[in-house]
Amino acid sequence: MSSPDLAVFWFRRDLRLEDNHALFQALEGDLPVLPLFIFDRHILDRLEDEKDARVLFIWQEVKALKRRLEKEHGSSMLIYHGKPEEVWRDIIAKYSVKAVYVNRDYDPYGRERDKSLYLRLKERGIAMRGYKDQVLFEKDEILKDDGSPYVVYTPYMKKYKSAMGKGELPTYPSEKGGNYWQLEPLAMPELEEMGFRQFDFQFPDREINEALIRTYDQTRDIPAKKGTTRLSLHLRFGTISLRRLATMARKVNQKFFNELIWRDFYQPSSTITLLHGSFLSARYDGIAGNMRGKTMPNTTNAGVKARPATPW
Repeated sequence: MSSPDLAVFWFRRDLRLEDNHALFQALEGDLPVLPLFIFDRHILDRLEDEKDARVLFIWQEVKALKRRLEKEHGSSMLIYHGKPEEVWRDIIAKYSVKAVYVNRDYDPYGRERDKSLYLRLKERGIAMRGYKDQVLFEKDEILKDDGSPYVVYTPYMKKYKSAMGKGELPTYPSEKGGNYWQLEPLAMPELEEMGFRQFDFQFPDREINEALIRTYDQTRDIPAKKGTTRLSLHLRFGTISLRRLATMARKVNQKFFNELIWRDFYQPSSTITLLHGSFLSARYDGIAGNMRGKTMPNTTNAGVKARPATPW
């Protein structure tokens, strides 16, 4: 397919059109934007269950995004099932790509994948631009006064809130659209083509329930009540905006807001993870019975046993 000079926006853990930082920056640029998603075989090929709820969720969200792009913006989404290094080789051969926009990924695999892509694109004179979207503060933004990282949560949390101040968090109104490449709908692989199957599964709603968050500190530990938001799935895959959730949460419930701060503190690239990763692995091996829900009080055991069957 011949194409004009393009910017590619690569969806990863940011499966939304609203308040999407890198997508907003791409749409603000001069080049028409081609959205992209890759069902990564490096990850999917390791999954054994054909009925994997995570894959089903992502596939459904990508399909919905593609339809919105086609209906609302006259564009579409380029969707591959493959290994990213091979996919990008194909994209660069087929399209006149001049820039690539991504929201930064923080897990070890994601960082190595992006570093490799950055170097490959640089050799070809293609800019790769990364933005902060999954977290409110990255690991190097919240440091002690001597410049060293925090390894204890409470002082980190206090510094975090001080750095945030009382002003509004930035927003990026990518939902308004912009300079999408106008094209006919593109094909999308079916789950079965990727080795998975569709099945009935009730995923939690993505609605940010302010009333529930207001009472979160009072209800979250009561099993008989629906006292938790069940938003962790949506935060994990970026189907809701962390910035918009945090803006509301810090106004109505500090306990809930503190748990959002914990996400940044314990992001995969954080110092706390790097320092204590081996310790945590050893501890995990030592409490395998606990993790199977066999050795703790009944209520806790029930929660642990339910965890693998629920996506939040």
